[in-house]
Amino acid sequence: MRVVTWIPPLDGTIKVNVDGSSFNNPGRSGFGGILRDSKGNWLLGFSGFIGISTSLCAELHAILNGLKIAQAERFRNIIIESDSTLAVNFACHGTSQFHPYATLIQQIRHLHQGDWNVSFQHTLREGNECADWLAKTGASSNDTLKIWNSCPPQLSLVLLADVVGVARPRV
Repeated sequence: MRVVTWIPPLDGTIKVNVDGSSFNNPGRSGFGGILRDSKGNWLLGFSGFIGISTSLCAELHAILNGLKIAQAERFRNIIIESDSTLAVNFACHGTSQFHPYATLIQQIRHLHQGDWNVSFQHTLREGNECADWLAKTGASSNDTLKIWNSCPPQLSLVLLADVVGVARPRV
């Protein structure tokens, strides 16, 4: 059995865990994410509703919003971590101009090339629980973007588990 833990970034770097959620794919969709420092401390969270869409579209919106928020907060060294291999690949390498989400992917690529250090990483779903909760919250709400300045009580135990390195079994 494989186990998964959330891995903190190095000092001076923030990690932005992101996720998208689509009920029925396509269906009600949203995104969410959490910005944390090298000690795993909650810096900021976000969630939002994008309407009826696919899970890939929601994942890409999560990456785009994570980048925009990190940029607005003036962070310089960022790791964007997603449990969508496809979204991470599009963020890193782009796609054809004829792809249905080409405009969204181009926005991500444009922000990635800014004057800061951004890297993209894939994680497994078990290492992305906080972002998953925020994405489901986004898909269930009608807010296009909600900023969470403090950790919602429903997430406090998951956040603590991440900070202390609780290993979750990969099913």
